[in-house]
Amino acid sequence: FPSASLMVGPMFRLLDVPGALALRTAPEDVALTATLRVRDEDLPENEGPWRLRVEGGRMHAERAPGGAASGPVLALPVRTLSRIFVGAVAPSQAVATGHAAVDAPPALEMLDRAFRVPRPWTFERF
Repeated sequence: FPSASLMVGPMFRLLDVPGALALRTAPEDVALTATLRVRDEDLPENEGPWRLRVEGGRMHAERAPGGAASGPVLALPVRTLSRIFVGAVAPSQAVATGHAAVDAPPALEMLDRAFRVPRPWTFERF
């Protein structure tokens, strides 16, 4: 009796790419501009390209003017961006496993730093 499905990653999905990124913090010393080419088959308003700016410990995303890229381009489906957003996977890991593509691999180190979140801690061990 097929009662369960094996799922990969957390059960989390971004519904508003620029709104969610505006809520994220980033390390104060990270400053970068990049383009996120987001694919979202279910919510066309999430489709990229988005110009991502990280500065002053904050993130900001806006539609890329005329679709033009600014800085390195990270192309990925919204499900992968959702996992990056919550810290389940780093951008470099997403690229290494074929879940994302980047046109400038040296930029991955800075993207990893921008999206890094503190490691979770719980009283209980799992």
